[in-house]
Amino acid sequence: MKAKLLFLLISITIAVIGCKSNEPTNPNDGENGNNQFIAEAIDLGLPSGIKWANANIGAATLYDFGYYFQWGCVDKAESESWDSYCHGNKNHLTKYCTNSAYGSVDNRTTLQLIDDAAHGNWGDNWRMPTKEEAQELWNKCTRIWETHDNISGYKFIGPNGNSIFLPSNGWIDDNGNSHSLNIDGLYWTSSLYEPNNNGAWGLITRKTTGNAGVLYGTENRNFARAIRAVCSIKDSGENTEGGDNNGDNGDNGDNSGNNNGDNSGDNGGGTPPTEEWVAVSASGYLPYWYCPTDRTTVPSVPQSTSDISAYRNTLTGAYKVKWAYEEYAAHKGYNKLKIDQESHTTYNSITDRWGVCTDYCYFEFTIY
Repeated sequence: MKAKLLFLLISITIAVIGCKSNEPTNPNDGENGNNQFIAEAIDLGLPSGIKWANANIGAATLYDFGYYFQWGCVDKAESESWDSYCHGNKNHLTKYCTNSAYGSVDNRTTLQLIDDAAHGNWGDNWRMPTKEEAQELWNKCTRIWETHDNISGYKFIGPNGNSIFLPSNGWIDDNGNSHSLNIDGLYWTSSLYEPNNNGAWGLITRKTTGNAGVLYGTENRNFARAIRAVCSIKDSGENTEGGDNNGDNGDNGDNSGNNNGDNSGDNGGGTPPTEEWVAVSASGYLPYWYCPTDRTTVPSVPQSTSDISAYRNTLTGAYKVKWAYEEYAAHKGYNKLKIDQESHTTYNSITDRWGVCTDYCYFEFTIY
């Protein structure tokens, strides 16, 4: 009887079908079909409407760490060695590359569903979150550090009161050994880190430092991380099943042409004005933190940047600025743009110690 019970406990797995089903994929799995943990899509009330799974890919409970995956690989990782990576190596990438210095350029910056571990393991409308969706989760939810069944992590409480728990799963090394369990929560997004194609964006939750929730692109693609899936019926243009990731949506392509043609005919018979974004001159400073004075922390010094681009819309007269692959609405003249809010570490020169500071990140620039 003990052996039978042990077998049943070991054989518990997550089963999912679609994003809204409460039935296991295969009801015959396990002893009687009732021992499977079923992942569900939780509506947190986020502005995007994205729903988040209530457990990690490969988890056996709500609080289990689940499987680890290398970025863009659908099979469970046993280590984080480049030798086991599925899209080339650090000297030559074979997919998801925007710079020939890193490998074969295809200009794909978001994982296709064929390379998406969430979709590959759960199917249907499950996929990995983009970096923007991961950032939305962090920015829009209240976070509480909790421990369940000796597993610690953050509980994310959405605007509508619903919640999910992200365990601090740590990481595994080249030999498959675990590290930082119950300390660091390390999760992949589906977004490539374009400045360094060997990396990808991740959601990092960290209890022991001020970097909790920072999205950063220095996670090497060969690293083995957890995945928390999201559910959306409408997939993004790049996250498609095979094919070209450069905006081609297959059968949806003709719709854009048909929608643009007949709707412009009754505007007096003339040719509608052309909307273009033309380059204008700009200069500015890199984003920098400003910390409250009551923390006796000196604000970080703005560093000028020469790689920003600014544009004016010929039809509307609107302005925008682009820096580090992101675009921000702007106006002519001086702009001080508050682009983020995080907890972060700062150095206190008075006490000669590092501490946590929470305030805003500013990006200053001028459009001429």
